[in-house]
Amino acid sequence: MQEGTEAGRAQAGGARRTVRDYLGRGPWFTVGVLTAANSFAFLDRQVLGLLIEPIRADLGLTDTQISILIGFAFAIFYSLFGIPIGRLVDARSRRLIIAIGIAVWSLATAACGLARSFWMLFLGRFGVGAGEATLGPAAMSMISDLFPPERRGTAIAVFITGAAIGSGFATVLAATVFDVLEDFAEIALPLVGTVRPWQVVFFVVGLPGLLVALLAMAMREPARGDDRGPGGIPLREVWAHVREHRVLITCTLVGFSILAIKSYGIAAWVPTFFVRTHGWSVGEAGIYFGLTLAITATIGAILGGRLSDWLARRGVGDAKIQIAILANLLTLIPIVAYPLVANGVAALVLVAVYYLFAAATTPMGAAIVQEITPPRMRGQIYAVFLFTSTLVGMGFGPLSIALITDNVFGDPADLRYSLALVPMVTVSLGLAFLLGARHRLRALPQVY
Repeated sequence: MQEGTEAGRAQAGGARRTVRDYLGRGPWFTVGVLTAANSFAFLDRQVLGLLIEPIRADLGLTDTQISILIGFAFAIFYSLFGIPIGRLVDARSRRLIIAIGIAVWSLATAACGLARSFWMLFLGRFGVGAGEATLGPAAMSMISDLFPPERRGTAIAVFITGAAIGSGFATVLAATVFDVLEDFAEIALPLVGTVRPWQVVFFVVGLPGLLVALLAMAMREPARGDDRGPGGIPLREVWAHVREHRVLITCTLVGFSILAIKSYGIAAWVPTFFVRTHGWSVGEAGIYFGLTLAITATIGAILGGRLSDWLARRGVGDAKIQIAILANLLTLIPIVAYPLVANGVAALVLVAVYYLFAAATTPMGAAIVQEITPPRMRGQIYAVFLFTSTLVGMGFGPLSIALITDNVFGDPADLRYSLALVPMVTVSLGLAFLLGARHRLRALPQVY
C-alpha cells in the first residue's frame, strides 16, 4: 500500500525531485518552462511602464492616457478572453494553448514598436492581453495536476517568480537598450523603416518570446487529477460549486483583486517616480528598480511558497491565507514611507522591503484558488480569479494613481503623494476581505 501511494505521488510530481525532473520532461521541467513563459509575459506586459516619458513626449499623451494603455487596454481583453480560454483549458491540450498564446503576445508586443498614435498602441496592447490570457489558467491547471497540495505552494511560487523576473528584467533590459539608443533621434531598420528609440525596445523584448513558444511544445501534458475522462464538465456543475462556496470564493477573489490595485499601480509608476522626484535618468530608474524588483520579489515569493508548504505538512490548514494576511500587514509601512522620504537610495531600500513581503502574497492567492477547486474546474475558476484581479488591479491600479495625480494634486511632480495614498487604502480594504476568506477556509471540509 505504501509503495502504491509513493508511486502515485511520483506520477503526480509530488515525490522527491530527480535528475529527470530537471533535465528530462518531468514535473520540474514543466514548471521551468512555465516560469520562463511567465517571465516573458511580464516582460512584455510591464515594458511600457518604463517608457512613459519618451512615449508621452513623442505622442503627446497625458498620464491618464498612458495609464489606459498600461492598464485598461491590456486588462479588458486579458479578462474577456480569459474565461472562454479557461473552459478550453479544462477540456483541451494545455501545452498547445500556452504555445499559441506566447506566440500571439510576443508578436503583439513587437507590433507596439510600429505604433505612431495612441490607438495603434491600444491595439497592440489588446493583442498582448489576449495572448497572455492563455498562460495563467493553463499553467495553474498543469501545476496542480503535477503536485499534491502539501507541495503545491513551492511549485506555484516558482512559477510566480517569473512575474518578478520578467517585470524586473523588463525594466533593466528596456532601460539598457533605451540608454544606448536615446542619443539617436531616429533609427533606420530593415523592413520597418525609421523608428524612435523607444519603439526599438518593443522589438527587442517581444520577438525572443517566439523561442519560448517552441519550448512550450516540449512539455508533456499531465494526466488530470480526476477520472472524468476527456472533455469538459457541464457549466451547471461549475456554477453549483461556486454557489456552494460563494462567500469563500467571493472574499478570496475580491480581497486579492483589491490588493492587485496597489501591486500594478506601484509597478507601473515607480520608475517614473524616481525620474520625477529624485531626478534619475530613465536608464538609472529602470536598472535600479528592475534589479531590486527581480531579486527581492523572487526571494519573497519562494520564501512564501516554502513556508506555506512547511506549515501545510504540519497540519495548518489555512497556512496560505495566514501568510497573505501577515505579509500585507508588513507592507504597510514601506509602501507609505518610500514615496515620501527625501533620499532616492532610501526610497529604493524601502521599495525592496515592500517587494520582499508583497511577493510572498502573490503565490498564496493562486494556491488557495487551486485548493478550493476540483481538477476539471481549475482552468475556469482560475480564469475568473485572473479576470477580477487583472481587470480591477491592472485596470484601476495605474489609472487611479494617474487620476489622483492629474485631478487632485494637478502636478506631475506630485506623483509621490498618489503613490502613498492609493496603496495605503487598498491594502486596508484587501485585508478586510482576506480575514473573511480565512474564516470560511478554516471550515472547508475538503481541499483538492
